[in-house]
Amino acid sequence: MTSPLRYAACLFAFSALAMTGCAGDTDDDATTGDDAEVIKASKVTLAESDNGKTVSMNTTGTLVLKVPGNHSAGYSWKVVSTDRTFGYPEETAESMGPPGAVGVASMISFTWKKNPLLQKGESHTVKLEYKRSWETKPADKTFTFTVKVK
Repeated sequence: MTSPLRYAACLFAFSALAMTGCAGDTDDDATTGDDAEVIKASKVTLAESDNGKTVSMNTTGTLVLKVPGNHSAGYSWKVVSTDRTFGYPEETAESMGPPGAVGVASMISFTWKKNPLLQKGESHTVKLEYKRSWETKPADKTFTFTVKVK
């Protein structure tokens, strides 16, 4: 027989997994487009595995990109290509280890909130690069996505 404590621990773990969601979480169903997966929603969450995807969202939508990073070792993600209409995101970082530890990975979140300049029918491509700001070599990683405004 399962003890009440073990049952509670399993229930807690399941609840935590259910609340975290998955890459590509949306308010609506995802469909497949010609070149890439198209995600339609008013709120879209992208992860590292969504690199190269096309996202379809409404003019009042919010887009969140979550990618792993390591600010403490000098690496950072930087938006290197976007347009004024789509705009630049707010950036936050959540350390995955003890506070102040060097070399500890972080989860970096970029959030584009609704923008009154967005117009239906527009398409916006955003490109980010992951590298140390002082290095002149090409980026270690890139992330690109396209937003189609519906």
